Amino acid sequence: MSRQERRRIEEAYVQGLKRLGSKHPQIASSELGIFQTPWQSIIASTESLANSHATFARNMEADVERPLRRYQRDSREMQAMTTIQGNLGAVAKELDAAQKRVDKIMGGKGHAKNISDATNGAEAINREWQSQAPYVFEQLQALDENRVNHLRDVLTQLQTHEVDQVERNRVSAESCLNALLSVDTKDEISAFVARTSAGTPTVQPTSRGRMASGNTLATTAPSRSQDDRASEVSATSEGPFGSGSAGAGGPPGEYCPMPAFFPVGRTHHK
Repeated sequence: MSRQERRRIEEAYVQGLKRLGSKHPQIASSELGIFQTPWQSIIASTESLANSHATFARNMEADVERPLRRYQRDSREMQAMTTIQGNLGAVAKELDAAQKRVDKIMGGKGHAKNISDATNGAEAINREWQSQAPYVFEQLQALDENRVNHLRDVLTQLQTHEVDQVERNRVSAESCLNALLSVDTKDEISAFVARTSAGTPTVQPTSRGRMASGNTLATTAPSRSQDDRASEVSATSEGPFGSGSAGAGGPPGEYCPMPAFFPVGRTHHK
């Protein structure tokens, strides 16, 4: 997988996160209750995650892709090595051709002078090769070390950006986690009671044994103990004809209705 392909994946992920963050439903605060703060933290973390990956994609292009693409063009050693390799290749071809000429003359009936000339030419080219080849090989080794070090530095920068991104995402995730851990069910219950009891008239007892509810007064019902005491007093103070009769010890002059079963206009005999 190339670095450019990785960056494109990161950019696509950023676009997906931004679309997701813009499509979250608008929920009223009263409906969220105690989850209002965690919900806002989750939405904010989605935006932070998108920004974090966007930053990572930009850093990858600037610090990884671009240096790798420009290395051969911007490196002086690489530019010089092209010329050095060309010269060394030409010397190698000349040495090979001279050696073939020597072998051909030595294998035939050539003149001794021709053999000597061919041998001297091959030795001169060989000395040239021996003088240039070590320098070229040394330059090739240094260039290869520089190339490896450059690749190491670029990949180290890539992993540094990876670690920075993980740290940014960790901070955002911890913020959401702390918001969720702070949720207390008791707060939700208290808020629910406050909402349901809002606008409901309160009932308070009055000094005259009545209760006030808004503008309406309601008479309190007597307790059972009060009814029992009233019954005992009535039983001891009433005569056969009700309270206020002369024989019952009631207060004189107090009107007492006559029982309905008493025959009017008739007297009793013993």
